[in-house]
Amino acid sequence: MEAPFVIKFIETKWHDKQTLVSVSESEYSLKLEQMGNNAFSAHTTIYPKVDELRFAQLAIKTKHGDQSPPYIAMPNGDRKQLESITDPASNAVWWVEPAHWDAKQRVWRSEARRTAGQIAFVIGNSTLKLDIDISEQTKSDLSRYLSDFKADLWELILDENSHITGDARNSQVAAIDQEALSLVASILSNAQTILKKPKVELKEVQALKLAKEVRPVPRTFMEICTKGSRKHLTSRASEPSYNVPENQYVLYVVSSTLSIVKQLVRVADSKKSRFSGAIEKLNERFESLKGYRTINRDLVVKDLERLKKRLDIEAINDELASQLSEINANKYFSPNHAAKGYLRLEKATGSENEWWAKIKPSLHDDWQQFELNGYTIFSSGEHYASLFKPYSDYDMVAIMPPPSRRGTASILYPEFISKLTILADSRSLLRDKEKFSKLREQGIALNENGWKTKLTPEELSEQEKERETIRKRLSYFASEHEKVGMVHQVLAPKIKPFQQVEKEWRQCKVKSKSTFPNSMTFVQNPAYQAVHSGFKKLKEQIGLADEDILLSLEKIEAIGLVNMPLLYERWCLLQIIKVLTHAFRYQPEDNWKRKLIANIQGNEEQISIQFFNPSVSRTITLQYEPFLANGKRPDFVLDVEAITKSGYQISKRLVVDAKYYSAAYLKQRGGIGGVIHELYNGKDYSEGQENNVFVLHPVLDAVEKVVSPQEWAKDSYLGELSMFDWEAAHHERQATSYGAVCANPMKSQRYLDEIQRMLGMFLQYGIEDNTPSRAESDDTQAINFCVSCGSEKVSDVTNSMRTNNQKRWYRCNECTQFTVYNHCGTCNSRLIKNGEYWTYLSLMPMSSINIKCPSCESPV
Repeated sequence: MEAPFVIKFIETKWHDKQTLVSVSESEYSLKLEQMGNNAFSAHTTIYPKVDELRFAQLAIKTKHGDQSPPYIAMPNGDRKQLESITDPASNAVWWVEPAHWDAKQRVWRSEARRTAGQIAFVIGNSTLKLDIDISEQTKSDLSRYLSDFKADLWELILDENSHITGDARNSQVAAIDQEALSLVASILSNAQTILKKPKVELKEVQALKLAKEVRPVPRTFMEICTKGSRKHLTSRASEPSYNVPENQYVLYVVSSTLSIVKQLVRVADSKKSRFSGAIEKLNERFESLKGYRTINRDLVVKDLERLKKRLDIEAINDELASQLSEINANKYFSPNHAAKGYLRLEKATGSENEWWAKIKPSLHDDWQQFELNGYTIFSSGEHYASLFKPYSDYDMVAIMPPPSRRGTASILYPEFISKLTILADSRSLLRDKEKFSKLREQGIALNENGWKTKLTPEELSEQEKERETIRKRLSYFASEHEKVGMVHQVLAPKIKPFQQVEKEWRQCKVKSKSTFPNSMTFVQNPAYQAVHSGFKKLKEQIGLADEDILLSLEKIEAIGLVNMPLLYERWCLLQIIKVLTHAFRYQPEDNWKRKLIANIQGNEEQISIQFFNPSVSRTITLQYEPFLANGKRPDFVLDVEAITKSGYQISKRLVVDAKYYSAAYLKQRGGIGGVIHELYNGKDYSEGQENNVFVLHPVLDAVEKVVSPQEWAKDSYLGELSMFDWEAAHHERQATSYGAVCANPMKSQRYLDEIQRMLGMFLQYGIEDNTPSRAESDDTQAINFCVSCGSEKVSDVTNSMRTNNQKRWYRCNECTQFTVYNHCGTCNSRLIKNGEYWTYLSLMPMSSINIKCPSCESPV
C-alpha cells in the first residue's frame, strides 16, 4: 500500500512573521515502512553540530487535499495540531509542528528538529511513528559520506576494466590507458587551435557611421528628417559572431571533457587513497605476524565455563529430560510397552541421524552387538536426533520395534523414547573432562606469561603462508598505486588549461550546446574533426557512450547534504556493487549504469541488476528495495544461482538491510542482536529461516559480546557462533545465517574488506549445505574460488599437503591464498578456512589454525 502522504525536511525563508518568501525541500523524502493497515514507520537522524541544517524542520504533505489536518498524538492522550504553510512558488501545502518565532534569525523554530525520541503522527486515517536519532557527527563527517558516494559512483561508471573478461580485469585501475590520455590531450590541443581561428559568422547590426559610409536603413531617413544633416548616421553594419552551432558544440565538448577529467582525477585520488590504505593495512598485518600470539583471556574463560557445563551430569540429564518432554508433547504411547536398556553410540555412519552402536540389557553386562556375527546401527530419526551425540552411553526407556536389516547390520529405531539419561563414564564426557583439565592448565600458564604464547611449528608454517600471500598482495597494490598515480600525474595538469579554454570560449559569447551540427566544418577543418572524433572515442573508452548518462551524472554532482539514512543505503548499494565487480570479478548486465543512475535520481525506486561470473558458474541478481513474498521490503536482496561441479543448480538468497544508526540508537534498539532479531524473525526477512539476513551499520565497536578472536569481531558479527539470548529459542541455531557488518568510510578502507568477507562467506559457504555428513570429501559442491582476490584460478594441492582423505586444500595461483575445506571433529559439519585474515568462521582462542564449529560450537 502506498502511503497517502510524504514526510520531508524543509527550510523556509520569511520576510516577517506572516510573510513566507520561499520553501526549499530536501532532495528525498523519508523512507516509509508499512507496519499494518494504514500504519507506517520511519527513521531519521538529526545533527546538532551541523550549522547548515539548523533551520530544517520536519514537514508532511498529504496526497489528498480533503483530509483533516494532521496532528501529533501526545503520550498523555492530547493532540498537538500541526500548522499549515503554503509554498508561494508551487502552492503546495506543508504541515509543520507549531514553532516559536526567532526574531533575530527571522525564522520559525520547532522542537522536534532538535530532539531525539519517537513522534506519533496521525494523518487522516493513517498513523506514522517517526523515530528520531541524534548524531554527534559534524559537517565534515557527513561530507565524507557524500564525497565518497559521488566518487564511488563515478568510479563504477568510468571503471570498465572490472566488468570485462580476460586478463585485463585483474587490474582495478580505470580504463584510462595511453590512448585515453592521448584523446584528452588531443581534445585540448585542437580546442586551443580552434580558438586561434574559430568559425565566425557576420551578424547584421545597426551602427553609427560617417555619413559618406552609411548604408541606409529606415532609421537613417528618420534621423535625417528629424535632426537634419549630421556627421554620423545610423547605418547597416555587421559584426563577427562566434556563437554558431559548431562552436557551441566545441564548447560543450570542452566543458564535458573538463568534467570528465575532473572526475577521473577524483577517482584517481580515491583509488590512490584506497591502494595506499590497502598497502598500509597489509604492512600492518605483515608486521603483526610474530613468533608468538596474544590469547584473548575472556574467550578462554568462556570456553572453560562451557566445558564445565558439559561435565555437569545432573544439568545434562535435566536438559535431556526437558528436550524429550517437548519432543513427546504431541506423541501418545503407552509406557507399558516401553523397555529399559543401555545404548552405546560410536561414530556416525555417514547416513543422517545414524551411529554405529552397541547395547546391553543391564548396567553390569558387557557391551555387545544386537546379533553375534553382525553390526548394530542406531537410527534416532529426525525427532530425537538432537538428544544424541557420538561416543556416549545412555540409559534409555523406549518402545523399540524389531530391527530392520541392512546387510549384516541390525538397525535399531526407537518408536517412542520415554526416558533418556547419559552415563557418567561416557567416553565423550571423559574426553571433555580431560580437555577441561588441559585447557585449565594452559590458562594458568598463560596467565603467568601475560597471555602470550609461542606459536607451534604448524602455526609458524601457516603464518609463513600468510606472509607469502601478503607479499603477493603488496606487490599487486603497489603496482596498481603506481598506475593510478601516473593517471593522476598526467590528467591533473590538464584541468587548468581546459578551464582557460572554456573561459575564452565564453568570453567569445559562445553558449554550450550538446547537439552535434552535421556541417561541412567537421569534414573540412581537421581541428573541429579531431575534437568531435576524440570526444566520441573518449566516451566509448570510459563507458560514457550514452550521452544522457553523462548529463545525469552531472546532475547528481549537484546533490548536497540529503537524508542521511537514504544516502547511507545508496552508498551501501555502491559498496556491494564494488565488491562484486572489483573483488569478486562479476560482470554486470549491459544496462546496469542506466538503472543505477535512474534509481539515484529518484526516477526508479526498485531496480534489479544481474551480475555474471561464468568462471565460477554463478549468477547474482541484486535487487534494491524489492518486495518479499510476505510483503516486507528490505533494502537489498541478492539471489544467487550456482551450477555445481556435477552440473545441477543450487539457489540461495541473501537479504541485507542498511541501518544508519548512531551508537546510542543502536543500543536503544537492543544492540545488533535486537536489530538482527527484528529483521530475521520479527519482520521475517528470513522467510521462514530460508534466507540469510545481514545488517550493514556504521557503528564502531558495535559487538557487545565478542565471540571470536579475529580483529574484525569487535565491529562485525558474521553468525560464526551464538551470541544472543533469543537464539536459545531455536532448537538448531542457524549458523552464519544472520549477522551485522560494520560499513563506515571513517574506518579508512577496512569497510570494503568487511563487506567482502560477508559476501565471500555467502558465496563460498552460505550457498552450500554444510550439515553433518560423511561424504568422501569436505570440498564444496559449487566451483571453488579465492575469497581474498576473487580469482577462480585455484589449484587443488591436497596431495602435496599430506592430509586425510576428506580434507581438501586449494591454493590461489594469483595471490597464493590457501583455502582449507575440513569438517568438525565433533558434529562433522563442513568448515572452511581462508587464512587468518579472511576466515569468517571463529578461530579457536588458543589456536590460530583451528576453527570453532558454528553448528555445535565445540569449545576445543
